[in-house]
Amino acid sequence: ILSIHWSTEFQQLLADPLLIVSLGLVAGIILGTCRDQSRSLLPGVEEYNGKLERILADAMDGNFALPAPYHYRYSSNNWKLFALVGESIAAINVSIFMNGLLQPVLIRFASDSLVWRLVNATLDSPIGQYIALVGPWSAAFLVPLLAAIRETAKEPFDGIPAEYQGVLRAKQTAGAYFNMNAPKDVKHPIETTAAFQLLADGWIDKFEHVEAGAEWKQPVLAYAGSLACATAWQLSGGALVAPCLARVVAAAITYIILDEQESCRASVVLPSSLSDDDEPCC
Repeated sequence: ILSIHWSTEFQQLLADPLLIVSLGLVAGIILGTCRDQSRSLLPGVEEYNGKLERILADAMDGNFALPAPYHYRYSSNNWKLFALVGESIAAINVSIFMNGLLQPVLIRFASDSLVWRLVNATLDSPIGQYIALVGPWSAAFLVPLLAAIRETAKEPFDGIPAEYQGVLRAKQTAGAYFNMNAPKDVKHPIETTAAFQLLADGWIDKFEHVEAGAEWKQPVLAYAGSLACATAWQLSGGALVAPCLARVVAAAITYIILDEQESCRASVVLPSSLSDDDEPCC
């Protein structure tokens, strides 16, 4: 059980490449969609999937801030390539562990501890012929629990919700702050206060509708994405190429197809009376 026969994997791929690739693509789209929905719940909070690979891509791309802001990351094609390659390599390791090793072990465990008892109990029942499916599909539904548990074990959420409350407080106290600590190059603290409050309003307008409930929705989405990979492995006859391809496709959706350059910042155009030009200020 705890060994992978690579020659068999290659033969499986050659035997039915269309099915395996199709399952991998479908599972990858589902996983990529789940990851996108999870990130949208808490903009500004670093996604757990690919976190190390993104930081390594930041360093390789010459960023001094680790992790780098998203608008820096997604404006660099080199960063996208580094992150995609890093996650693709990680996808092989994750698929080998989750689907190549853990899932077969769970199938054997479920079969030995449960399925044979059910077979004996349903010998005279029409459903007896389907009992053998309990083992494989129990494993497929159990494996993704690791992804859900990982999400629940994260540090307390911060990011946009915490910053939103901070911006509200800063807006309310901006007048008093700039009157006592007027900028050196500004003659009228009132203009500085007005400019800051406009920036705060722009930020609040963009992020005040961030969806609540991420504490339970993110583990559910992580489970659904991992379940798609486990299902692809099961339906493909145990071909590792299917979940590997699914995770690579999800990474490609995240870094190549989706553009999250503006997902964590707000652009505000200040009136000419408050600034020297009308360039967006972030």
